Amino acid sequence: GKINGQPDPRWYYLIIGATLKNPKTGKTLLSRDVFSRFNKNFLQSIPIVDFFIDKTSWKKDGEIVPEGTPGAHTGGWTYQDFLGWAKMLNKGNDGSYNPKACEDIKNNIEKFFYKNMLSSQDAQDRVRRTIRNTAKEADHDDAEMFFATLDSSQILQMIGTRSEGTQQATNDMWRMFLHGFPRYMINARRILDENDRKYGKDNKGWMKQRSKLLMQVGTRLHVALTTTQVLAGNKNVQNGRPLIFSDNEWENKASGESTAYSPNAKKSREQILTMMNYVFDATGNVPDEYRKAIAYNGYKFGQDYRVLEKTAGKEWEKMVLIGNQILSDRIGGRFFANEDAIESALRRYTSELRI
Repeated sequence: GKINGQPDPRWYYLIIGATLKNPKTGKTLLSRDVFSRFNKNFLQSIPIVDFFIDKTSWKKDGEIVPEGTPGAHTGGWTYQDFLGWAKMLNKGNDGSYNPKACEDIKNNIEKFFYKNMLSSQDAQDRVRRTIRNTAKEADHDDAEMFFATLDSSQILQMIGTRSEGTQQATNDMWRMFLHGFPRYMINARRILDENDRKYGKDNKGWMKQRSKLLMQVGTRLHVALTTTQVLAGNKNVQNGRPLIFSDNEWENKASGESTAYSPNAKKSREQILTMMNYVFDATGNVPDEYRKAIAYNGYKFGQDYRVLEKTAGKEWEKMVLIGNQILSDRIGGRFFANEDAIESALRRYTSELRI
């Protein structure tokens, strides 16, 4: 990808190179300042690398840990942290240094991306600040990073078509974007469970971090639902015209079949609606029309929003109105900022995925 923000094996090579020592000289393959140089050279094109110069998170043995954790430090990463990264990435290693040949390493890279890189507020802020420069170059490799970091207002800027009719991001990017939903939720659940066992509910630092994590899960659900509402022809965008998928584009029938780079968006939408309905269940007293509105298919009336406004009819107008209310700050806080409902839905949804 242009931005290479997904769980990328190249992070593995970078970290192993900075920690693996020559037994004769005692020197590492890469110097310890490699992360600063990497950040300096690639920050604008790969903004997630700001993680490697994170200065504000609490750190211990390569992990971002709750504030006040004994033995933890703030400021930059240390060589001890680098060794911690290598240990995390090589857990279960069968002697291979090839992520493509070792399933454990591939899984460890994914965990490292979600548990460490995306836990860095510095890195997340950097991605959001550079979105205007990077969105035009985004492709399927970047979709997972975007899903995990951008807010709904930024999505509404990206998902529109320009006045001349060109798209700001490809259909494949949006399919991969939605496809990142279950993996994000699986990893959020894993972090929640692991840290509950590690720190316990009496640890104030973890409880603060735990609350933040659940709010992030709510934000990701809001982002996912916002995206599907636009693509389904149920929501307008801030600038230009909204990108609206047809039946063929939802199921990716134009290319003949779904692929690893262009998965079936209809199935991804079903995953998102499942979790949203679980939030409704946990919240209670939710009108049936809310469930109908998020599943409504405005795109059946056409893929031009201006035409929909003129011809789609009263039911479409009503569903659009209700959908916008669900996503609004005034009503949406009842769902997306409801930690108890979000945790209940997260556990129910991910349990069905058999994590």
